[in-house]
Amino acid sequence: QSISVSPRASGLYVMILGQGSGTPVSDGATVTLHYVATLVDGTEFDNTRKRDDPFVFKKGSDVLIDGLEEGVGLLRRGDKARLVIPSYLAFAEKGNYAGLVPPFSTVIYDVEVVGVK
Repeated sequence: QSISVSPRASGLYVMILGQGSGTPVSDGATVTLHYVATLVDGTEFDNTRKRDDPFVFKKGSDVLIDGLEEGVGLLRRGDKARLVIPSYLAFAEKGNYAGLVPPFSTVIYDVEVVGVK
């Protein structure tokens, strides 16, 4: 798949796949997110839809990898986006998910903001 947008200053790529019309995500908001997370080769390492368990977090609380925090902060309720996150904004040299994400891996998150409070 090709990337049709320029990277942000951080190196994050944000491709909007569907426009919502709800509340923008802002610091301190409680955000409900569905996502499918893959490596660039398509290997899936996490999927909130598959387990029917959306991820709920407070924006700005440091629970997300940096690229996901930045990307979700650009969205609003109802938006769907593909975030291509370079390793230094993801899991860096450590990798994660019990070895499913190797060190220095670029990761892709297809996200949908399902709620903002």
